[in-house]
Parts: sequence; structure tokens; C-alpha cells
Amino acid sequence: MIAERAGISRRTFFNHYQNKQDAIVGPKVDRFGQAYDWFVTSDGGLLSDLQILVRQVVAEASPDPSVIRNIGKVLGDSPDLQPVFSATIANLTRELEPLLSRRLGTEREPVAHLIAHLVSQAIAHSFRDWTVDNETALEQVVEKANSNIRFVVQTLGPG
Repeated sequence: MIAERAGISRRTFFNHYQNKQDAIVGPKVDRFGQAYDWFVTSDGGLLSDLQILVRQVVAEASPDPSVIRNIGKVLGDSPDLQPVFSATIANLTRELEPLLSRRLGTEREPVAHLIAHLVSQAIAHSFRDWTVDNETALEQVVEKANSNIRFVVQTLGPG
């Protein structure tokens, strides 16, 4: 369907991309290798370290605003491609989980999964908003993701 809409053959499409997920969001990369050991060993607060992590993940991805907006347009025009975007967010969650498990301890793996899911969804929602707002800068996308994370933490705070 993507090849058809782009006016190219399926063969040409697969010469450039392994699958439709790669075409929409790029190839899978290992974002959380040894470079993130600081997160595991940090004495900082989990919330502030998560905010630094989000900033670094987004900065390293260095998304092109026009590409993000085109992805949003394609997803809006072809809702049947939404599972591809959702799979990418699920991959981010799966990549974050071991990092959080190392930090929190293996006995807290269910909590690590929940936090990884929260962070992934916060990033995803911020990027979805970015697809419709031409005036938003990347730093504002990061701040919105971090603001959403802070809001959830405050909402679930002592009570």
C-alpha cells in the first residue's frame, strides 16, 4: 500500500526498506547500550533521570520535523498502518524495560515495565501532537513528554 501510494513498485520499496515499519519510522536501533550505564548507576532521582533520558533519546533520534509530519499524515490517511506505529512504541518500551530493571532491581521488573510503558507513551503522545503543529520545536516536544511524565507522577503521588 505504501509503495502504491508513493507510485513505486513493491520491489523498489523493498530494495530500500526491509518492511513497512522501517519505511514509516526507520530501522530499529539499539538506543540503550552501554552509553546509558549512567542511568543505571545514577544517584539522582528517578524522575529527573528519566527526564534526562527522554531528552537524550529524542536528541539522538534527531527527528526531522517534516518526516514526523509526513508520518502523521500517512497514519491519518491510512489508519490501518497505526499498528506499525504502535509496534514501534512497544519496541521502545521493550528497550527501556531492561534499563529500568537494572536500575530498580530485578524484583521490580513489573514496575520497570509500567514505567517504560509510561515513558514510551509520553514520547509517542508528544510526537503525535508535533505532527499537527508546524510551530512546535523539538525541545518543546521533549518538554511536553517530560511534563506528561511529571503530571502522572504528581497525580499518583502520596495519597
